[in-house]
Amino acid sequence: MDLCNKDDIQALLRRHGFYFSKRMGQNFLIDAAVPQCIAEASGADAHCGVLEIGPGIGALTVQLAARAQRVIAVELDRSLLPILDETLAPYPNVTVLSGDAMQMELPQLVSEHFSGLTPLVCANLPYNITTPVLTALLEAGCFQRITVMVQREVALRTCAAPGTPDYGSFSVFCRYHALPELLFDVPPDSFLPAPKVFSSFLQL
Repeated sequence: MDLCNKDDIQALLRRHGFYFSKRMGQNFLIDAAVPQCIAEASGADAHCGVLEIGPGIGALTVQLAARAQRVIAVELDRSLLPILDETLAPYPNVTVLSGDAMQMELPQLVSEHFSGLTPLVCANLPYNITTPVLTALLEAGCFQRITVMVQREVALRTCAAPGTPDYGSFSVFCRYHALPELLFDVPPDSFLPAPKVFSSFLQL
């Protein structure tokens, strides 16, 4: 099964009776090059543990599993859990946690699951929770690198330099905690369903 093939995705979702939720900001990647590039740029290797928030059907997860020693994927939508059971079955180094990442004690999660490993975050974040998730990840202070897909406007605010139109309090916050960099943009037609905005690949 190709987790970035539109026909395979739709057949998988129909088989499990899954319906997209606008409330949860669900958009699944259908351009195979994108999760490969994200996973590669994350720096994940055999010495790393990776936290993924919102794995969806697992397109990025399988790329991370092929590189990292351990992957913890946190999924809020319980209707995706049986799908992930199927798509991630070949990857024993992946653990799916059902719940809200915003309600989890991130330092404790890292301590429990990534002992002796370099902790990273890599995710295609739902647009509706991007800012609070990035805030929580940075304030946790326990991740060496955060590599995420976000709405382009958020990426511009995150990386904005002083005196530029996008510069604001969130820019100051992010630069206080990390070194943000916008790596590349991703067009709407890379997703199913296609969002109305461009996405950007952001690293902190």
